[in-house]
This record gives sequence, C-alpha cells and structure tokens, in this order.
Amino acid sequence: CHVADRQADDLGGFCNGDENDAAGCADAEPLDNTDVCLASMADSPVANRVANGLAVYHLNEEGTAAEGSVNCHGFAWDADEENESLDRRYRGNLLFDVAFKQSLYDKGYVKNVPGAPMCGCIEQMPTVTRADCTMIESVTETYELYITDANILELNLIDADVQYSPCGPKDGDLASRHSKFNAERAIDEKLVGEGNCLDAIDTSMREYGYKRSVLEIGEALFTPEGLSPARVLISFNVAVADIGSGDGPAFKVYDPKDLTEIPIKSIAMKQGNTAVELTLSSAPNADAFYRVSNLVTLHKRIAPMVTIEPDGDDSAGYDIVQSSWDHLQVGNWRLGRT
Repeated sequence: CHVADRQADDLGGFCNGDENDAAGCADAEPLDNTDVCLASMADSPVANRVANGLAVYHLNEEGTAAEGSVNCHGFAWDADEENESLDRRYRGNLLFDVAFKQSLYDKGYVKNVPGAPMCGCIEQMPTVTRADCTMIESVTETYELYITDANILELNLIDADVQYSPCGPKDGDLASRHSKFNAERAIDEKLVGEGNCLDAIDTSMREYGYKRSVLEIGEALFTPEGLSPARVLISFNVAVADIGSGDGPAFKVYDPKDLTEIPIKSIAMKQGNTAVELTLSSAPNADAFYRVSNLVTLHKRIAPMVTIEPDGDDSAGYDIVQSSWDHLQVGNWRLGRT
C-alpha cells in the first residue's frame, strides 16, 4: 500500500508538472482505490520497530477519511506444489511487477501507511477494504535441448516471456483472487470489504479494552398540555455540538400517519448541550401521535466524527412522549406529585 506519488505525468496519481517542485509533487497523492481501516503494529514489529499498538485511520474530526488517498495492490498464488499454477511458479516475477515496475517505476508510488510496511505478506499489512490485483496472463517458455559429452540429454529453460494482466472480472480484486486459490484460508480480517471498516476497528479496539463512543437520542418530550408555547425537549446521551439554523430546519416534528408537520419557531441548546429545546409555532393535536426527526447531521461535541445521520424515512423518527403536570420523567425515573 502506498500513500504518496512522486513521479509526474505518468500512469497514475496526482503528481503533475515538475517532479522537483516540492510544493507540487513531494506530497502528491496516488489514485485512491481503498479505505484504510487500521494498522496493527503487532503484525509487523520489525518494520515498525514497535512491539505493539494500533493506528486507526477511519475518520478524522471532520468526519472524512483520515488517511487521504491510498493505493493498495497485490497478487496471490495457490498452495499446490505438485500442480502449480503460473501465478505460483512465477510469483517472484509477480512481486517484481507489482511492487517495483507498476507501483514505483510506472506510477512513482512511494511511502507506507504509518504503522504498516509498504510491502509485505497479507498478515503484515494494514486492514483495508480492498486491493487491486495482478495475475499472470500467459508465459511463453523457451527451452534448450542438447546432449552432453557424457551422452546425457539436458533440457534447460533459457527464456520466459511473462505477460501480466489485471485479475479477471470474476476475481477482479485481491480478495476474490485469493479465494479462488485458497478458499479454506480466508483473508477477510485484512481485506474487510466496502463499508466494513467500523466493525473491523471495533473488533480490534475491544482487544485493548476500548469501546466506540456513540451519540444517541435518549428521549423526546412534549411540555405538559396547556403550556404555551408548546415545546419539545430532545435529550442525548452526551453533549452535542451547537445546532444552528444553518441553511434550513434542523428538525421536524410530524404526525407519521398523515405526515403533517408542526412548524418549529426556534431551537435552543439546554442542559450543557445534552438537550435541544424546540419551540413550536402551534400546539400539538391532543389526539395525535408525533415523532421528531433530525434533518441535519448531529455531532458529538468532543468528538465531532461521532454523529447521528439524518434519516429520510418518515417512519424512522423518535417518538415524542407527552409529559404531565402529575409527574416528571427524568431518564428511567418518574418523579410524581403528591
């Protein structure tokens, strides 16, 4: 896996113009073909010079991919020594083609994912979603036959014309190609597939005693009936970042049966940002049932990459409970009036 492109105007990457221009090429990015999830330093202590540790790359504070553009490329071969495939017989040639000719010479790709080697066996590499794959397309071998002075027939390989190609449609990436040769030896812990980074990170973090931070809505309450103006108090499990009006409404309060909405007049942060108060333009219908949905992404205050994403499904909002003057609901506690 490579994270930088230092060669201009070639077969890949974003290094353009003068290769000696540090501003334009020293930190140029390769073509992005994967998402890096994490790198376990215990998997490659020699390359890292660190015995243990974990580097997580999934999201940064802005909620975008932390690692930038990364290009991963590999090859696979079968374990059958008696009926070896071309990929197995010429795996040294494959290594040279993938690591040196294609990556370094043709494209100028350099630098490793921090916490992992630039090249290595799959068990030493970072955990990513996918990797490109190269295979042996064909080999034309030329042999020389001759009889020695001892009247023995000798057969020597004197030339091999090796042709390479991207792995075919049925096994177009490294994980698929590997499973074709080694179905009983899964590598899905290292090539986890699109959308599976979070699960891979959580699994590794649990080994270190960590649990992922989450942002959740605990409850949504109407103010007691008859109080004007009507309000909705939305409580969260932790403090959220300030929610402004932005380019439009941040929430909607609606009846899921007919989708009629109660307009929201204003929004205010409450209880140290662990709650949001919505002031409504009109009172809710006493006979109706209501839900509230966020129309914008909500961020945890101290870790903005932890979010609640908006959901376009009107059936997926949060039920709003009607509070009463007879009792006050506080979390799992109900305080009654006597």
